[in-house]
Amino acid sequence: KGKTPLAVVPATRAKSATILGTIAIHGVVKITVGKPNPPSSKKRRLAEDREKKMGTGTNTNHYVAFLLSLMNELDKFKSMKGVYLVMDNAPIH
Repeated sequence: KGKTPLAVVPATRAKSATILGTIAIHGVVKITVGKPNPPSSKKRRLAEDREKKMGTGTNTNHYVAFLLSLMNELDKFKSMKGVYLVMDNAPIH
């Protein structure tokens, strides 16, 4: 009597990855996989650590770099000259 009961609840964090891919009639043209940083076991992080961790997900710069790399890859093949690039608006989060 007088003590607060404690319950231990296991917590899990799902591991995820971002996949940017391109397919054509001939098959897969280019694919990249963005792997996340491993989760920190610290419950509290310093302000500097938070600033370092920001921007580790897929952002506009990653997407533009993927598109530039894709365009360079497409230029290597004569059959890919003049093709259309169709993108969907799938959220990357």
